[in-house]
Parts: sequence; C-alpha cells; structure tokens
Amino acid sequence: MRTPIEVYDLCRCFILDRRSVLGEELSDKILGFVRSRNLARLTNLVEVIGVELYSQPPLLATVMQIEAFFKKNSLFSSEDTCLEAARKNFELAERKCRITNKRLDYYYVQRERLAPDLDFYMSRAERYVSRLLGDFASFEEEIPLRFKITSGASATRSRARSLRPFKVSKRPHCTMRAFPYLQSLSTLFGYGPLKPRIRHANRVEVVPKNWKTHRTIACSLRAISAFSWLLMIM
Repeated sequence: MRTPIEVYDLCRCFILDRRSVLGEELSDKILGFVRSRNLARLTNLVEVIGVELYSQPPLLATVMQIEAFFKKNSLFSSEDTCLEAARKNFELAERKCRITNKRLDYYYVQRERLAPDLDFYMSRAERYVSRLLGDFASFEEEIPLRFKITSGASATRSRARSLRPFKVSKRPHCTMRAFPYLQSLSTLFGYGPLKPRIRHANRVEVVPKNWKTHRTIACSLRAISAFSWLLMIM
C-alpha cells in the first residue's frame, strides 16, 4: 500500500513529465500546492485554474489526472471526519428540500402570489415535464414495460442477496404513503389487493465519495418487488 508521501512524490513526477502541456507557470503553481500539501487546492484544481481549461482538452485531462491522485484517495481520509461531513450534508439537504416542498405546495395553490418572472419559469417547467411524460394513456399502457428490479441492495436485502429471485421471494415492503399507489397498480392490472409489510422509511447508509466526505444513499424498499415479478412474466 502506498503512503501519502509516495502519492505526493508520484504526483510531482507526473507534473514534471507533463510540464510541456501544463506550461512553466502553471506547473510551478501546482508544484507549490504539492510542496505545501494543500489538499483543498489539489482536489479542486479545475475550479482553481479557471474555465479556460475547457477549451484545451489535453490541459484539462492533465489537470483532472492530478486531481485524481488525491480526490478519491482514502489515504487522505479520516473515517470520523467523512461520516460527520456526510451527516451534516444530509441534514442540510433535507432542510432545503423541506423548505422547497412547502414553498412549491403553497404556490401551487396560491399561484397568483408568485412573482411574474418565477411564474414564467414555473410554467415553462410544467410544459417541459408535460412533454417529457407525454400522454397519460400512453404512459399507462407502457407501465408493465417500465418496471424493473434493480441489482442493488434494498432496505431488506443486502447486495449479496440482491438478485431478483431473492428480492421477490419475500413479502413486499412499502411505506404508508406508497401503499395506495401500490394497491392501485395491483388493481389496475387485475391482481387484486396486495398485503405488503408497512415500514416507516427506507434505510439510509453512507458510502465513500471523496477524501473529505462520504455520501448518503437510500436503500429502497421492495415496494413493488412481487408486483414487478408478476409483470415481468406476463
């Protein structure tokens, strides 16, 4: 296993080897970040250097490679720090989503109170979503073709037991809010009422993202596993 010092040395050799692409000034600037062990800059070089990179593919590729030496390297990570950062980011995102949902619900009912410029963009978004979803009757007919069971872990199945037969072999799970939709779909296709196990929420876990934080993932419930299996063998 490499050590952080070896990674810095390897990066320094790479910069010197690519000096013709980076140029003297930029090479010296990045080497300064390496000497000072400035991870914040080394993992964010594209933004530090500027937008001119995007017009020079070889230079952009070189700078992104330098970032890659450090950005997702666990040698520079602290598990406790990454977990705490992931928790804070998750809570912040949830608060923002809660505020946004309340605001959208309010203006959906009180549309006349929306500022004219925002009303314009919301109308534009509505038209875009309508075009994207298309005709409801056509969508309804395509529902059986759109269902799939993913190969990933779920709230009640580990990745080791995430194959389709394992997922559909047990009683399906869903939240109380999802229950009416599940029953409606079952009735729509003539299978009668289902009896899923009601759960309060899915399972939230963290996985590595970069050197300074993990990211949260939501292991979904098997809300329609059994129903999806029936649709696949129709």
